[in-house]
This record gives sequence, C-alpha cells and structure tokens, in this order.
Amino acid sequence: MNLIKSILNLLFKTKNMVEASNIKQTLIFEGKYKVVLLHDSDIDKGRNVVGLDLTGKIIWRIASDPINSDFSYVSIANKNGRLYVTNFSTNQIEVDYKTGRILSNRWVK
Repeated sequence: MNLIKSILNLLFKTKNMVEASNIKQTLIFEGKYKVVLLHDSDIDKGRNVVGLDLTGKIIWRIASDPINSDFSYVSIANKNGRLYVTNFSTNQIEVDYKTGRILSNRWVK
C-alpha cells in the first residue's frame, strides 16, 4: 500500500488522477486491480470509491448508493475475492472491482 501511495504522490491531481493524500484505504485484487476509498470531502458525496489502472489513472468511479445517495462510503473490504463497500447508512454493497458496477445492496447492522 505504501508503494501505491508513493507512486500516486508523484502524480499531479487532475480530473483523471488521485492524489495520495486523498486516499483513505486501498485494496488490490488479482495483483492488478486497485480499488481506493477516498476521503469523502475530496469528491462528490457518495462517489468516493474509485478503481485505478496501474498508472494511477481513474478507470471507474462508483455510483451513489441507489437507496441512500446522500451518504458517502466509509469502508471497503475484500471478502473471499469480492469487493464490498459500506456507506455511512450501513448499506453494504457488492461491487464488481473490474468495472465499478453495483451488483447487490443490503442493509447491515
């Protein structure tokens, strides 16, 4: 994870790039798919999970939670090779880590 942050520190913040200081959490799938949780104050509310290519360029941005679009995501997790994101409203959403497409949505305590 520190390597990713170091690489991203070298990149300028643009529309298609992520600045390392904005990263809250990073996961890597299959050794090549990077999923990043950004601090929610840095981008549009409810869209603070992005997928990056190997250069740090944003290749997808998650859609807002269709049930509670006002809430930002607060965590990301790799559970048995699947990406789950949870928002402030405790909705747990399964996301395709290759495309950012929402696969399922459920409320959890």
